Amino acid sequence: MAVGPGEIVLLIAVGLILYGDSIRLPFFFDDPLDLRWVEQSSLVELWTGAAGVGYYRPLPFTVW
Repeated sequence: MAVGPGEIVLLIAVGLILYGDSIRLPFFFDDPLDLRWVEQSSLVELWTGAAGVGYYRPLPFTVW
């Protein structure tokens, strides 16, 4: 089952409608620590463990 360009545009539009306001949110107190850890980790390390971090959030870490 192939996904067409119209479906991709629709998916992006729905995502922006549902989560677009979150782009305006500020960073929080723990974000600089997370960003530093993400910069030092490979993509494989982000998805296979959270050594050095108190929680495991692979999808946001991948986006960062």
